[in-house]
Amino acid sequence: MSEWWVDESQLKGNQLEVLDVELDKDLAIFGPPGSGKTNLMMLRANHLNITDNPEFYVVTYTSLLAEFMRRGATQYSFPGNKIRTQAKLFEIVLGDHGRMIERRPNEGFTDYQDRLFAAMTALIADGKAKNSFPALFIDEAQDYSQAQLQVFRHLAKNITLAADVRQGIYKTENCLDGFIRGFCDPVISLKYHFRTGKNIIAVADQIMKDKFDHIPMLDTSQYSEESQKSTAEVEDPCPLGDQIDKAVDRLAKQLKVYPNELLGVLVPRMEELAQVWERIKVAPALAGKVTNTRERDFDPSCPIWITTIHSAKGLEFRCVHILSAERIDKFNERARRLAFTAVTRAKTALVVYHHEDLLPFFSAALRPGTAARVSRSQLFGKKA
Repeated sequence: MSEWWVDESQLKGNQLEVLDVELDKDLAIFGPPGSGKTNLMMLRANHLNITDNPEFYVVTYTSLLAEFMRRGATQYSFPGNKIRTQAKLFEIVLGDHGRMIERRPNEGFTDYQDRLFAAMTALIADGKAKNSFPALFIDEAQDYSQAQLQVFRHLAKNITLAADVRQGIYKTENCLDGFIRGFCDPVISLKYHFRTGKNIIAVADQIMKDKFDHIPMLDTSQYSEESQKSTAEVEDPCPLGDQIDKAVDRLAKQLKVYPNELLGVLVPRMEELAQVWERIKVAPALAGKVTNTRERDFDPSCPIWITTIHSAKGLEFRCVHILSAERIDKFNERARRLAFTAVTRAKTALVVYHHEDLLPFFSAALRPGTAARVSRSQLFGKKA
């Protein structure tokens, strides 16, 4: 459970300022991956829980992130049932006003979410649900639209947002950063980050170099390479089956090196997830240790989680294996943000696997060039 703080001595810099902000203030917490945004938001929520214990909620973008946060909530004596997805929150509000909608047979979850949101906007248009809760705590706020954030704002007397616009991997409007700052005061931007090793941060910095107002993170990293040396590697191209076999070998060793820690296997799309799961679940070396986060029988107590990059938002793993990484190119304008998010889920070890060519920005980040001269024969693809 090293994902969560256990003592105030672990807080550094302006992290302490967050806990001093009065609970009747609208607060926005910005910061890079591993800066403690979610932890600080949870501690702020726990403050409200301890002092008053009203009905309020911590809202997550995905059900997997909600499950991950419930793991940490136990350390703070925080009720896990106060951590809900956006959809679950809307169901609660609509139910309270007798406007609950039923999910249709064979209806996709995205379509159901759209109908929930439409029902919520209709409820608000009728003058209902204003300040239903004393507070809402919204994680991964950069992935909501302005309209969705306005709904949260209507529902809560006070709101706390945790966000990093570089990790916005769902389609939202531009200038969401400015929008959030427009109704939150104070706004605290965390400078330091602690979770991810410097060799992995160097890859993330290169992915985002000169993009999205990215501020390089390497100089503000507080990760101790002395205690656990970090690594960022890319395997030579090979078919997906071979990628899985290589990942299994590494995972078996990592289970021994990092007992009681989460290990992640990430893929860009559901198509790859199905293939990886069918093969990895029968690997003898990982028997009883691996679970598929997208299956109904997902077991969060397993140390190895198999998931998509999108579902891994907000999560953290001691070691991350990204398979079929070339498929990130299917996400067009979001590809860079998706790669950045995937890489920064890792704490100590990152391994990237691929069959076809990686996107140029991803390849450049993983394989830094050299200033050395090369022979003419090398220009023709021949080995020197």
